[in-house]
Amino acid sequence: TGINNVIMRYSDVLLLYAEALNELQGADAVGPTCGLSARKAFEEVRSRAFAETHKAEAISYVNSLSSGDEFFNALVDEPGNLQVKLSVNGT
Repeated sequence: TGINNVIMRYSDVLLLYAEALNELQGADAVGPTCGLSARKAFEEVRSRAFAETHKAEAISYVNSLSSGDEFFNALVDEPGNLQVKLSVNGT
């Protein structure tokens, strides 16, 4: 049909949401449509990427970030970090 389908990973959607909400209202503000804060969306991405034994460490990292620039920089760096983790883990 000549139409290209756009395929996005769920983690990419969560990261985009977290980035936008952080810029508009901060990391801990709850979005009006899905009831999820930017921090909780980022926590979900990280907890899905790590094995059960490292989930607490991943969530602890997200909670240690301040709102604003530090949170934004962590979000922007995350897709690359996940790719490295996945390639190291062999998945």
